[in-house]
Amino acid sequence: MEKQITSLTIAAICRLVLPMTLLISQAAGAAGAVDPLPGIWEQFDDKTGKLQALVRIVQTPAGEYEGFIDQLFVEEDEDPNPRCELCSDERKNQPVVGMRIIEGLKREAPTVFSSGRILDPDSGDSYRLNITVINAGNRLEVRGFIGISLFGRTQIWRKHAGPATHF
Repeated sequence: MEKQITSLTIAAICRLVLPMTLLISQAAGAAGAVDPLPGIWEQFDDKTGKLQALVRIVQTPAGEYEGFIDQLFVEEDEDPNPRCELCSDERKNQPVVGMRIIEGLKREAPTVFSSGRILDPDSGDSYRLNITVINAGNRLEVRGFIGISLFGRTQIWRKHAGPATHF
């Protein structure tokens, strides 16, 4: 009888303790998880595939994400300090380096961010924005679009491995 009670008690404890241990470890993992979006990202030219800019993405105190151009990589015959001549808002004629090009981005899931806006400083156009973190946090699928996501384009940005830059 004593052996039977011991077996039942151990089984009952296992049924209670094991799920609690899993919940605690998941909560601790989530609390200690590193946010994959903030950092320096390399943006490439769609036509040439050349590195075009370093974009620094940060989280605001309100929990949204913003992105700023930290550095441009221009050809010798291009202006090394371009301005957003075609912008129609407060960024008109402002230097592109240091400019906020991503705003209002919100986390929807651990690796999915949406409801943002992204500015193309070359055209002055602003697009709706969704970003998905892929490749173990080393790449971003950056989707800019008008209206619905079907009408847009996706770029792959790469996590910058070099030293941090700051305008």
